[in-house]
Amino acid sequence: MFRFWPHILLILVNVFYGVNFLVAKEIMPLYVGPSALILIRVLAAALLFGITLVLLRICKSRFLENTALWPERSDLPRFILCGLTGVAMNQLLFYEGLNYTTPINAALIFTSNPLLTLLVSLVLLKQRAGVLKWAGMITGGIGAVGLIVLSRGAGDFSGDTHLGNLMVFLNALSYAIYLALAKPLMQKYNPLVVIFWNFVFGICFVLPFSYGQFRQIEWSGFPEHVWWGLLFTVLAVTYFAYLASILALKRLQPFQVSVYVYLQPMVAALLALYLGKDRLSLPLVAGGLLIFAGVYFVIRPENGFLKKRYF
Repeated sequence: MFRFWPHILLILVNVFYGVNFLVAKEIMPLYVGPSALILIRVLAAALLFGITLVLLRICKSRFLENTALWPERSDLPRFILCGLTGVAMNQLLFYEGLNYTTPINAALIFTSNPLLTLLVSLVLLKQRAGVLKWAGMITGGIGAVGLIVLSRGAGDFSGDTHLGNLMVFLNALSYAIYLALAKPLMQKYNPLVVIFWNFVFGICFVLPFSYGQFRQIEWSGFPEHVWWGLLFTVLAVTYFAYLASILALKRLQPFQVSVYVYLQPMVAALLALYLGKDRLSLPLVAGGLLIFAGVYFVIRPENGFLKKRYF
């Protein structure tokens, strides 16, 4: 059971991400601007990661045994780049990109993330992927794109959406780079230490873009459901999701972590079924099966012919 826990964590992460599409719509832009919401997430998560570190240190937890709490000077550039790509660019580009494109376009474009992560890993980490990994990426991608098109339409890639489309693509690329940059840090530091400093440096990049919107928030005008939405966004979608992803990254390769994003369209489709906004159909089931098959191929060990053939 122990060897399955990274996969269980990643499933939960992407379930939360899938639900967050509905929750975020209740919060922004009516009550909180996109950039301001990101600043809230980053500040709150950094504080929570710091508190967690302090409490574990006080309790002398074995989880923090034999680990440095401060980055070495030689590792600072990598930590700073992780804060830039994994926290600031990842969140700012996505939420701001949504202002200039459609949710359908964003969902379709972000399905490129697993393939981008695999390509970045080949370049930065010199990792090699066999036939089964490539087949899994393609199979899962087809299933994810199919579910998005079936549930939301084919998308609009006219000239009016080019800027937003580019921002969402750069968001997918930045997260791919982040996973590849963070992986070597896992061999040297505790995952909690890595994610804490990633967010600390991320604040420095987010603050200049978000402070203006943050000052405009009228906290007294929040209804109860917005407070619950913010709590879910901070605790589940930011604190838990980032920590779980970095814990999984310690055990898995970056492209194996990223392939689970294919589950997000499936979560959205299941929510639509539950809320009565869609109905079960054969293409919908086929898309879900393709996603499961793709994820299985990517996380499955490769042996024999499948292991020897590389691209």
